[in-house]
Amino acid sequence: MYRGTMFTNKLLTLVLVVQPGRVLLGMKKRWFGAGKWNGFGGKVQPGRLLKRLPGEMRPQWFDSDKIPFGQMWVDDILWFPLMLQKKLFGYFKFQGHDLIIDHKLEEVEKL
Repeated sequence: MYRGTMFTNKLLTLVLVVQPGRVLLGMKKRWFGAGKWNGFGGKVQPGRLLKRLPGEMRPQWFDSDKIPFGQMWVDDILWFPLMLQKKLFGYFKFQGHDLIIDHKLEEVEKL
């Protein structure tokens, strides 16, 4: 997902840990996106997260039907359900934290 700020553009990648019927999210404690549930950043190898900065996020599992969209980025409710079905391709461009200035979402059969 692309989430830029008003002053700079940043290309950010989320790592989402998904198991049947549930997803692992982290409550961001500091800096950009603080106070929002989100995926994790870092280097990834199949089956494990290699790097996560300690103290920046509080992890919690959520059932797929109880995802806290009201405490997440405003775009998450649009793409997250498709991502869980593995049918998503797209991007979002933000100004600040809450204003979507451009986006594209495509539902695909397979990624």
